[in-house]
Amino acid sequence: MNSHSFLSLVAQDLFTRKKGDLKNLVVVFPNRRAGWTFRQELLKLVTKPVWAPEIYSIDDWLIRLSGLHESDSLTQLAALFDAYRKHDPQALSFSAFLDLGEILLRDFEDIDKYLVDARTIFRAVGEFKSFELLFGDPEGDELRNRMEMFIKAFGKEPSAYQKKWLDIWNRLPEIYSDFHKLLESRSLATSGMMYRRAASLIKSGQLNPFNQETVVFAGFNILTRAEEFVFQELRNQGAAIFYWDYHSFYLGKYHEAGRFIRKYAEEFPAPLSFSPFPEGSGSFFEPDSQNQLNILPVTSNTGQVQFVVNQKWAGEPGRHLIVLSDENLMPDLASAWTTDMGSVNFTAGYPLSASKPASFLRSFLKVWNESDQNSGAEPVGESTLQDLFRHSLFQILPEVIRGSFLKWLSGEKKMPSEWIARSNVMISSLLNSGGVAEDLDRAALRLILEESERIPERVARLGLDIDGKGLRHLISAFLSSGKILLEGDFKASVLVAGILETRLLDFDSVTILSFNEGVWPSASLPGSLVPYSLRKYFGLPTAENRDAMYAYYFYRLIQRAASVNLVYLTGQMDNGIRVGEKSRYIRQLEFESDIVISHGCEIPVKVVSESRTITIEKNPAVMESLYQFFNPEKGRSLSASALNDYLDCPLRFCLAQVYGLRQPIEEEQPSDPKGFGKLIHNGLEALYIPFLDGTRQLNSASLQHLIDNEGKTLTSAHDAVSTGGKDDVALLVAKEFILSVLKHDLEAPPDRIMGLERTVKVPFGMRECGFESDLQLKAVIDRFDVQGGQSRVVDYKTGKCELSFTGLDDLFDATRSQRKKEIFQVLFYSELLLLAGLADTDVIPSLYPLISMRAGKSDTRVKLKTEPLFYSDIREAFRERLGLLVAEIFDPSIPFTQTSDEYKCRMCPFAGICMRD
Repeated sequence: MNSHSFLSLVAQDLFTRKKGDLKNLVVVFPNRRAGWTFRQELLKLVTKPVWAPEIYSIDDWLIRLSGLHESDSLTQLAALFDAYRKHDPQALSFSAFLDLGEILLRDFEDIDKYLVDARTIFRAVGEFKSFELLFGDPEGDELRNRMEMFIKAFGKEPSAYQKKWLDIWNRLPEIYSDFHKLLESRSLATSGMMYRRAASLIKSGQLNPFNQETVVFAGFNILTRAEEFVFQELRNQGAAIFYWDYHSFYLGKYHEAGRFIRKYAEEFPAPLSFSPFPEGSGSFFEPDSQNQLNILPVTSNTGQVQFVVNQKWAGEPGRHLIVLSDENLMPDLASAWTTDMGSVNFTAGYPLSASKPASFLRSFLKVWNESDQNSGAEPVGESTLQDLFRHSLFQILPEVIRGSFLKWLSGEKKMPSEWIARSNVMISSLLNSGGVAEDLDRAALRLILEESERIPERVARLGLDIDGKGLRHLISAFLSSGKILLEGDFKASVLVAGILETRLLDFDSVTILSFNEGVWPSASLPGSLVPYSLRKYFGLPTAENRDAMYAYYFYRLIQRAASVNLVYLTGQMDNGIRVGEKSRYIRQLEFESDIVISHGCEIPVKVVSESRTITIEKNPAVMESLYQFFNPEKGRSLSASALNDYLDCPLRFCLAQVYGLRQPIEEEQPSDPKGFGKLIHNGLEALYIPFLDGTRQLNSASLQHLIDNEGKTLTSAHDAVSTGGKDDVALLVAKEFILSVLKHDLEAPPDRIMGLERTVKVPFGMRECGFESDLQLKAVIDRFDVQGGQSRVVDYKTGKCELSFTGLDDLFDATRSQRKKEIFQVLFYSELLLLAGLADTDVIPSLYPLISMRAGKSDTRVKLKTEPLFYSDIREAFRERLGLLVAEIFDPSIPFTQTSDEYKCRMCPFAGICMRD
């Protein structure tokens, strides 16, 4: 097994070649980290003071040669917008331009780095006919063929969108030129402009920095055309030394990992004294006697982290690398790493997007966005506000700041600068209050505060007219791309890095996580206005370039390792489903190499847990909260739903009624159960409200009129939902349910509608149970009416519903999984109706099971066994059982205990708290 790293071999060859005199050397690497590691290798060879060579990344070196200063992205976007607006006075606002601007900047960057003539590529579409004059050679024929294919994609008559696209394309040569002039007038440039300028200065003879220097290029794989041109110039002058790192296994003609390096190794040969494998390359990947190449499928990110945690990093000699193909793994891995696992250096950085402060600010931006969309005419949606209010960081803000925010939010529409200032106040308060103890969260808060203060200053300096949408775009982009630098030890035995940070580094063991197709190599490409065919013709990077580059990164990374672990996700994840396809490189190793491969399997995690019932004692604080239900001034009252909760699970009742925990308030869409029920209740209320209290006569004729008119409107108003999705279907089903109610009532019309969606609050006598005052009860009754001279309570039910029960145990026995909750509820309503004096005759409890009614069944009467029920038949017994139930709830000696029937936990909002989700 070859034990020499590539960078140590380069250092040894240069040191020997120059006899230790390195002062006239400039060493250029693809990235900065390789330069730092190379410097450490040189130090191992030095025995006396010597001049160190200059060491650069290729970016830093070409920027130095260009003599320009790189501008930041916002400055580039501002200059590009000025150039764009010059040629289109009716252009989009800067905020609307941002997405297009970012795509154009990427395209301009590629065009400059690959030395493509911008005017030619952009005029390729707009002046297609003139290409017959411009190109008469075979290359011109090829370009014309490609252009013909491209033009045909538009069809004979381009759409309005395509015409707009072509219009933008036709303006790009002038936009590109003016953009460059604007930046150059300020001595600024993009990275691509500096590449082009350095190559241009060398070509024209204006720049010749190589008279007294030798430039060493080490470890490159894929070159831009600007880099390739500089390499050629230095080679021709005899002022360059080239070092290439490769293995003969993938240097062959057909392997994608060697696609570029085999060309450059021939065009820019390395010194004869140098070989990346001086001891002989032999077979690709030659593990030591104890290790081999291991492939491990796991089902979740948790499994990947567990695999890393189980390795014996602290006791293993040598250097070890953990590659995060998906850098979103960093938070989990960083939190799982303990000191006894060994020293570690997290070079990938902690993604700011995964921090609590980032999620807090995203919730704030949602409130801002919705406020802007409503233009102050409507309040911000409840679910949007709750996302912010429930955030742990919002809750630890001082009360004065939370209160002032709510008051501020309810005022007139705010300017973008006011929103920025408000968020800065909150973030500053979190930093200064001491409530945020975690160093990571404090670092994230500082980063966010610095950026949110910097953005408005830069916007003002650049004279940009930017609205709230644009500012939110800039802030969101920062949250997505920002990194928190984690404190690390450069000499640590374990390095945790992203893919690009591994370039040119060699390790004794390599573990790659998330080694899935679509992750390594990535399936996504940045957006571009330049079609694939033109990118291919003009030599701009395409998907094939990217795939070859990442193939090389992988094969080069494992070629000197003693052991390799490739961990991939199978698709069964903690959150959501992933494709779960292993990376193509695993397949290539399995079928194209003779490497001994070990296929492992995930070790099941054995979880031993003691089943323990959660109990909350009724201490004085709990009892004080409960006694508020006896005080009318507190406004608290018990409903049938709350009592049903207690019967199902006393702990659920306690969490909701004593501690005030609630489900997150979400948008009620027609396709959601709550939204569907609300839609039906609101629809029936709107139809029947004209008949409330006899203001209009309700009879067969009026009901038939509703069916013929409002009913037709309901079923034909397809425009109400235009998405054609599940909400549309839910709306149509709701309309059919409403029609079924109208048709049912047509058969036996009520004499009079007495109440619709009526809230009824009454005291319930508890003195006979030893209480000093009456309990406050509440109900929202769907409908109560008079039919055939008798009062009737009607409760609409959109789900499963039974009409009969055999006795009160069916309603009050908490041990029964299939308790008749709906009947309990309508009897509870009947009792409150009588207590409130809203019924002067016996009450008939009725349930409208809408699914059954839609199927043509007309039975709605609640029955005791098989006999239709009058509430008076059971009122005394029902009141007695209700009193005993309430007395149990308020008995200090009976704690709130978790149900033992886990079937009842399936739809409980607190299942996660109880660990029964």
